[in-house]
Amino acid sequence: MLTLNETFTVPDAAQAWSVINDLSTLVACVPGARVKSVDGPQAVKAEIAVRMGAMGMTFTGPVEIDSTDAAKRIVTIKAKTRETLGQSYATGDITICLGDGDGAIEAIANVGGKAAGMGEGVIVNVLTDLVRSFSANIASALVELPHFPPSDDPQPGERILVAQLDQHPEGAGRAPDAVEAVAAASTSGTQDPESIFRSLTSRFAGRLDVKLTSGPDDAPLLKASGQGFAMLHGAELVVRLHPQRCADLVEAGKGRHLTRDDHTHPEWLVIDGLDAAEWTAHTMEALACARD
Repeated sequence: MLTLNETFTVPDAAQAWSVINDLSTLVACVPGARVKSVDGPQAVKAEIAVRMGAMGMTFTGPVEIDSTDAAKRIVTIKAKTRETLGQSYATGDITICLGDGDGAIEAIANVGGKAAGMGEGVIVNVLTDLVRSFSANIASALVELPHFPPSDDPQPGERILVAQLDQHPEGAGRAPDAVEAVAAASTSGTQDPESIFRSLTSRFAGRLDVKLTSGPDDAPLLKASGQGFAMLHGAELVVRLHPQRCADLVEAGKGRHLTRDDHTHPEWLVIDGLDAAEWTAHTMEALACARD
């Protein structure tokens, strides 16, 4: 078992707190890692490709936020992964703590199976580089965050400045209308669709490559890497996922395919119900899919 410590710069602790509670963003900060699926607001399945000496290995498994302390700004994350061929495993307990102007990471890692046979020196070097790069990437992600007012208590009709606006081919010139639709939502805590989507926009838009724009029928649309992944269409959340994932969710009774102009879009899923936690989980999954 190995314990590693790193630090990073925190320009804005309040915004940094939202980032270190977002597993999709954190996983993307680990070199060679990606989110394969989102299993809940605080749980994802992740994959990471690493080189152990001359050998390349891919580890997959659950990553979960185990605990949070908002007062002390501490997040604890657990990861349990196994190598694709099943001959090695790696687990980790990661604690991220935010201070005034800086942050600290403590990672306790354990590597077993065939990978352990590479030797302690190789393992230490690989894990040290991973944690060091993870820390540096978090710092870079925080620098890229635009500053915007907290979304908990916005003024009625106040425009939410959470993202640089661009134009969608089907809604050219109408992005401001999309922003106003989100901004006109009522105060926090209600379960109306505009309020829930406004909360999602405040959480996701402006991070790294995510932008808010307008989509079909002037729908407020979130895009990542130039691809739309979530929108408020009418009074319903619509997310873009892999077609097979959409089909599975439709079969499970979680939603239906989006239909426009008598055409069914197998990659767009209309989420049933008005549950903020469900909307958040599906939006996180759609964001991971857009970045895949």
